[in-house]
Amino acid sequence: MTIPRPAKPPRWADNVSAGMPGRVEPSEARKDDGYDHAMQPAAGGANWLFGHISDWIQYADRAIGAMRSMPRVVASDKYAAGSLGNEIRVVPEPAAGAPPILLAQSGASLVFSYDGIHWLAIANAPSQAVRALAVDTTVSPNRVLLALGVGSDIEYTQDVRDGTWTSRALPAGTPYRIAWANGAEGQRSGVVATDAGDLYRFVDITDASPFAAPTTAPPAGLKAGFAFAPRLGFDRWVVVGVADLGTGQPFAYSDDLGDNWTLCTPIPGIDPDGGDNQALAWLPEGGTDGLGRFFAMLEEGTTNPNPRLFESVDGDTWTDVSERIDWFYEQGQWGDSVGELTPLSSRAIIGTMRPTDGSGRGAVISTDGGVTWNPIHLPGLELGTGGNSESAVAFEGEIVISGEGDDVRKIWLAGAGL
Repeated sequence: MTIPRPAKPPRWADNVSAGMPGRVEPSEARKDDGYDHAMQPAAGGANWLFGHISDWIQYADRAIGAMRSMPRVVASDKYAAGSLGNEIRVVPEPAAGAPPILLAQSGASLVFSYDGIHWLAIANAPSQAVRALAVDTTVSPNRVLLALGVGSDIEYTQDVRDGTWTSRALPAGTPYRIAWANGAEGQRSGVVATDAGDLYRFVDITDASPFAAPTTAPPAGLKAGFAFAPRLGFDRWVVVGVADLGTGQPFAYSDDLGDNWTLCTPIPGIDPDGGDNQALAWLPEGGTDGLGRFFAMLEEGTTNPNPRLFESVDGDTWTDVSERIDWFYEQGQWGDSVGELTPLSSRAIIGTMRPTDGSGRGAVISTDGGVTWNPIHLPGLELGTGGNSESAVAFEGEIVISGEGDDVRKIWLAGAGL
């Protein structure tokens, strides 16, 4: 007989009013013997028992829900020589009439794939290592932009597999991050951060000198990642830093396509140590109200070794919602370094980890606007130092995750169901 899943999870004594006994854990001796037929259990002890059972049922329900989307691991040696870089991007139209591809950096090569399993080198790609990738989907075919790790070059093309690459030099510095966004009212906007933390903005990469420094730039430590919220009357860039600058302000935002930046409202309790990796993303229908949210995972250094999760409606005022992922720490799912936050749809978002001490495991995903999060278990993820997941995207009905496990590079594919 099939028993349908109940509409509501069991709960007991989890919101106790003043004057009520609440949960009182019985002694170990009482647990050994239990109650006999002549005893009247104390209210606090009975509450503890029913509440504890409810907690475990809810915990198991979350774990089973996560296991339903457990991915399969696929062969990790079928892409070009070298290791996949820390960013995978989808190019919906890589050339006129061409099907979508996945694009990634592998050593000093650029590689692409039609299925996430088999990877081919792009022979005419720039030979320098690629730091970051961005895709401009407002043009047809799509324009791919590369931030190179040598010199000050940004390279771009509209035929990523076979076309010619054109170089544009930044005024100064080596590119560290590049991002591109399409505004709600037709604006086009790009931003680049350098190793030194300087920021440049651009609108048309094909201009002879496309890059301009902001009129009011954010502090140099803010360079770890960008997110863009396209709303009518509210197109806003947000940048997150590799440290919080000692002021509790790890974010800055711009409402004029990156020309003027304002530091966020200070966040109480932010670790002034900061960390080297932060993740930031805009989820269009995030939050319980579906109005959209910025999400950020902050690596905070020594004081708070576990990454913390924050959300914001506007990029200015941030709320610590780390309790949504705290249970992963208890299970050893998370390490001490952040990978990426990547929207998979308007309501779904995935977070990856790059642990430095082998303690981190897998990835986490939310499909309800960032309200609840579940782990994605990655079979074969390395148990020693260096095991990690790095980048994830939604592609052709699946989630594609890159990382390292068992001392070799791996690609995992998970049925998306988004």
